[in-house]
Amino acid sequence: MCSPELVKSLQLYLHVEGEAATALCAALRSEFSSQSDLDGVRQGLNTSWLISCGALAFVMHAGFAMLCAGALRSKNTMNILLQTVLDACGCALAFYICGFAFAYGEGKHPNKFIGDSLFTLSDYSSHFTGTATGRWTDWFFAYVFAATAATIPAGAVAERFNFDAYLGYTVFVSAFVYPVVVHWVWSRQGWLTYAAIPEGTPGRSHDDFLFGSGMIDFAGSAVVHMVGGLSGLMGCVLVGPRLGRFDMHGNPVDMPGHSAVLSVLGTVLLWFGWYGFNPGSILVIDNVAAATVAARAAVCTSLAGAAGGVALLIIAFWRHRAWDLMSLCNGVLVGFVSVTAGAHVLEPWAAILVAVVGAVIFEGCCALWLRLKIDDPLSASPMHGICGMWACLFVGLLAKKEYVEEAYGRAPYYGLFYGGGGALLACQVVGLLAIAAWTCGLMGAFFAIFKWRGVLRIPPEQEHQGLDASA
Repeated sequence: MCSPELVKSLQLYLHVEGEAATALCAALRSEFSSQSDLDGVRQGLNTSWLISCGALAFVMHAGFAMLCAGALRSKNTMNILLQTVLDACGCALAFYICGFAFAYGEGKHPNKFIGDSLFTLSDYSSHFTGTATGRWTDWFFAYVFAATAATIPAGAVAERFNFDAYLGYTVFVSAFVYPVVVHWVWSRQGWLTYAAIPEGTPGRSHDDFLFGSGMIDFAGSAVVHMVGGLSGLMGCVLVGPRLGRFDMHGNPVDMPGHSAVLSVLGTVLLWFGWYGFNPGSILVIDNVAAATVAARAAVCTSLAGAAGGVALLIIAFWRHRAWDLMSLCNGVLVGFVSVTAGAHVLEPWAAILVAVVGAVIFEGCCALWLRLKIDDPLSASPMHGICGMWACLFVGLLAKKEYVEEAYGRAPYYGLFYGGGGALLACQVVGLLAIAAWTCGLMGAFFAIFKWRGVLRIPPEQEHQGLDASA
């Protein structure tokens, strides 16, 4: 007999009537008569899902490349493109050697702070790799996210950063800074995890959660974007502004990018890639609940991007009495960052709200940065760092109980405004403070060492000439 759940799944996926779904189910059961056959189909489905979503998310590198190239002056275009491609290369090797191990490794001494196995993917077939034991796709999908975190700072320190310092921080972020944060939030061993802990998990009990709750960050508003954004902010502060960015009185001087076409292309490619980034973070797609969560994440992602773009466009018009293309593009990306933490547990109207407020926060931070003489050419630090924080706080306010339970199999605490208590919000705050302290402390010290050695910034004559000509 076919279970009602299986028949319902066939109706949902194939849009067929009840009798047809029952007949199809019977045919499938006769074809796949053993449990091992069904398990194989489920594994194949989940593998295809993660590879497809990972490849889609990897397209975001093309988006970052085009966005950076268009937003910078033409004399630095080749350099920023080199850095973006090299981010993907350097991150892959660093994440293979030790990054993935620090993120998800469960060895002889599992702990809540850092992983301790799977270095160079050794013994992967007998170790838990994130979703199950011995899954190659777990490394691939995790790598794509690590490469995104490593790419974000490039736009913040563009046009004056020494190439050696750039290469150093790419490896450092990919190999250590980012993976440790992943372990805290996404590993089943992590001290901030919200996901249900199965009975028998080494070193953990099924009720071992921070404040009985844990931190929710679905696709990485804090884990990916905040780590990347705050790393870029530390670089901005220590390397100083570009030559000519502020006049003798301290007033900002516009340095517009050379190609609006490339900036728009980059924005659209990032929009496209976000459909792998957010929905794909459900990690499996072999049941109705997972499919529903992925679909809801896609809807909320779309609405947040659209709302953020319109909101920032209106703000720019109110301030400057002109419709500004770059404000529209930045607003779209702000909306995506703002919804990434909670795309799976928010109502559509809440996704719109978090994006609109995120646009206001972003505009305010950009103005504050200029007053503090912090020069971020692509506004990467307020977009990813500050809006990433806002995204996680918002989840603590408006995560819906039914959606949380559907995504995680448990919902002891949920959004404060839904009556879910303050434990989830408290976990979000604690998590954000810990991630901010970890990232700013390590990256600040890392960049300070390069500055002390005199290799953080290129010489003034090379900066005037442009990084392309001086390379």
